[in-house]
Amino acid sequence: MGKRIQFQNFDALRRKALELGIELNLQPINAVYSKFRFSWFDVLAGLLLCLPPVIGFVLLIRWIVRLRQTRPPSFHGA
Repeated sequence: MGKRIQFQNFDALRRKALELGIELNLQPINAVYSKFRFSWFDVLAGLLLCLPPVIGFVLLIRWIVRLRQTRPPSFHGA
């Protein structure tokens, strides 16, 4: 442990990995990042960010509509 080896090229790395019983499956960093970027936690965080304001807005509109319906008619003039 704590030992560092720098390989001259990819083939040398592959040979050493095979000696140790490790199969290399290297992928571009963008592919790995895209595969593991979004998870259930990201979906939950998005819902917690968006749902409360939307629910609050709907409740506010509903309250305003009910308030306007219960208001007595106003008499102008006379």
